Parts: sequence; C-alpha cells; structure tokens
Amino acid sequence: RWSDDINKKIGSEYPFKIEQPQDNTYGMLVYSKLELSEGKVLFKVDPKIPSIEAKVKMNNGHKFQLYALDLTPPMPQHNPLITDREKELILTAIASNKSKIPVIVLGDFNGVACTDSTQLTKTIDGLLDLRLGRGFYNTYHAQYPIFK
Repeated sequence: RWSDDINKKIGSEYPFKIEQPQDNTYGMLVYSKLELSEGKVLFKVDPKIPSIEAKVKMNNGHKFQLYALDLTPPMPQHNPLITDREKELILTAIASNKSKIPVIVLGDFNGVACTDSTQLTKTIDGLLDLRLGRGFYNTYHAQYPIFK
C-alpha cells in the first residue's frame, strides 16, 4: 500500500524507478529524474533486507554510482562481533573504494557519525560524511514533541 500511495502521489514526476516494496519495514524505492542504469536490487547480507545499486547519469553526461541502504538498528549494548549492519557497510565500502566513478551512499543508516562502523566505513572507502558540521538531524520520529 505505501509504495502504491507514493507512486500515485509523485511517481509521474520521476520517470526512472527501482522498486522493492516489502511489508517488513525494509522495503525500498528509488525514484529519480536522472537516468538510472544497471539498476539492481540486492540482498547482500539478509534475505529480508534489500539494498539498491544503480549508475546515475547527470545532466552533464557524467555518471556516479549510487548505493541505497537500509541498515538494521544497532544493538543496544556494544557488541564486539561484526553484525549484519557492519557487514553491509563494509561490503558497500569495499565496492565504493573499487569504483571507477564517483560514489554516493545514501539511506537509513540507523546510526550516528561517530559510531565505530561509520568510522571504519569512511576509512575503507574514503567517502565523506556530509552530516558532519551541518547540525542535528532527526534519527527518531520527528512528530514526538520531545524529539522535535
């Protein structure tokens, strides 16, 4: 239902789409006004959690690699063992590092910039964290008054 509602509301404005609707809260839609090629839905770590990869062609003809992720929330206690979220981040970091074109990684990371997994990912792939130095961003339901 949620993907149908989104598609009805804005779908006609975005001619390029990669969709993986699911009822388990890990469904994913990528809509773009820029051309998407080599788009694919992958289940890299967990068969219930998709990620999306595609090449995006900008208006100037140049391309960049897009990785869209939805990571599982972190464990409440610090767990020294590698978890699924770290596996997904590390696999994406390695792929980003090997890319011959610029890379953008986006999605719901369910984490903050200072976590060990975020720092490790930045070390492996050399990506920049655009959250740093730009203020606070909600990671909780923004409609609850205490979190606004």
